[in-house]
Amino acid sequence: MKKLKEIWKDPVWSKVISAGIISLLILIYNAIDGLATGKDFKTSVITFWNFKVSLWIIAIVIITSITIFTFVKKIKKINIIEFIYDEKTLELDTALFNKIRNNMLTIQNIHWLRTNNFAGYSFRDELLHPFDLIEVEMERPDLDFFNPKLESLKEELLIYIKDFNSFLLPNIFSEGGLRLSVPSEWEMEQPERFNNAVDGIHSRAQSIAIKYDEFIKKGRKILKVQ
Repeated sequence: MKKLKEIWKDPVWSKVISAGIISLLILIYNAIDGLATGKDFKTSVITFWNFKVSLWIIAIVIITSITIFTFVKKIKKINIIEFIYDEKTLELDTALFNKIRNNMLTIQNIHWLRTNNFAGYSFRDELLHPFDLIEVEMERPDLDFFNPKLESLKEELLIYIKDFNSFLLPNIFSEGGLRLSVPSEWEMEQPERFNNAVDGIHSRAQSIAIKYDEFIKKGRKILKVQ
């Protein structure tokens, strides 16, 4: 269930899944319509897409959709605002927040990620360890925030970290001596692969840095810590 939640939160996959669901519903409707009317499936599909809809119906659907979306968004916002810390939950959330930023994924880790040039230059493999560690550690059920806003920020950050780690697997290799890099020979032998690898790593690294900054800034305000 947690994995499905992460996928649904992903801005790309959520749109892909939504489009897939809509397409499936349309196919099911056409199949049922064909069975009910005796038309073949192809004719049913053509009839569906050529069906004329009055402008006022389209307007009502759009207005209703916007109203429902706004209502759901407000409900979610209210639920987050209504969370009130007691002494114990504030203590636990503060401890977890400090553990993440001081021990698991520090500003120094993010600074390296933000500024490192991955274009064929090697780096120590230990520099990636914090990103592997936090992905594994955050799967633990005892490392969730009580505050749903903080938990949401953490989950969003983790989505980008997992995407970054997955992208590295086929694009980063050992150069010996505990050093890693995008193979420099790709630049001459496979320039397209080299550019895709470097650009992909850099863009994902910047996305993590931006999400980390958001997590830290908003977390400090919520918890009222330095």
